Amino acid sequence: MKSILLTSDGDISISSGLFSLINLEEEVRQSIQSLLKIRLGEFYLDEHVGLDRSNLLGKEFNADEARDNLIECISQDDRVEVVNDLRIQVQGRLMSITFEAKLVSTEYEIDSTVTGEVQLNV
Repeated sequence: MKSILLTSDGDISISSGLFSLINLEEEVRQSIQSLLKIRLGEFYLDEHVGLDRSNLLGKEFNADEARDNLIECISQDDRVEVVNDLRIQVQGRLMSITFEAKLVSTEYEIDSTVTGEVQLNV
């Protein structure tokens, strides 16, 4: 499947007057990064899409609960089979999330993984 490439700030990438396209793992990576940037309930067409940030906010940050919320959010993409690795780094109000996820095997792709990083302002 092909999709339109988004820039790091969420704008559509245009090169030489044409939309830049991505496919396969790059498209799944972009989808996961977009899911992590959406607050749960923020997308009015489907209020069950996005990241529950309640465990990411406040002084009583609980890494285990935050990790569970992140894995649940990443798993919203049907192409993700399992999250293999998830790293969280917090510096002040900036949270850096690095992930690696194994994708569901299809007849075309077997044992594919995707990695990515997202920066959230929490």
